[in-house]
Amino acid sequence: MREYYEFDGHGYDREKARAALVALLENASFGRAWIILDGSSPVGYVVLCFGYSLEWLGRDAFVDEIYLRENYRGRGWGRQTMAFVEEAARELGVRALHLGVVKGNEVALRLYEAMGFQKHTSTFLSKWITSEFSKPPSSRAD
Repeated sequence: MREYYEFDGHGYDREKARAALVALLENASFGRAWIILDGSSPVGYVVLCFGYSLEWLGRDAFVDEIYLRENYRGRGWGRQTMAFVEEAARELGVRALHLGVVKGNEVALRLYEAMGFQKHTSTFLSKWITSEFSKPPSSRAD
C-alpha cells in the first residue's frame, strides 16, 4: 500500500491503513482484496469494496485500489487484472463497477475508458466525519 500511495500521491499512515485493511479482510461483506502474482512473486494488488445504490439499481462496487509495480505497467497486467475483477464482481452480484483516477494519470484513464468505463458529469466529493481516523493530506496539488 505504501508504494501505491507514494505513486498516486495519497496520504499514508501505516497503522490506519493496516486497521482499514484488516477490517476488510475480516469481513467479506465489505469487499475483496487480491494480490497480483507473476508466478509466486507479488507484483501488485487490487481491492474491490461493496456498496448499494438506487441510482445504480442495486449492489455496486468501487475498485478502491489497484496497483502494479512499475516494471509490470504497460504490459497487459492492468487489463488482465481489471477483467478478472469485473468477472469476480459479476459473480458476487455486483451490477455496476466504479473507480477513480487521479488527475494526470492519463495512461490509467485511457485503459479504463478502453475497457468501457465512462466519465460522469457529476463530481466525486468526500468529507471525513471522524477526525481521529482521517488520512494525512495528499501530496498532490489539486
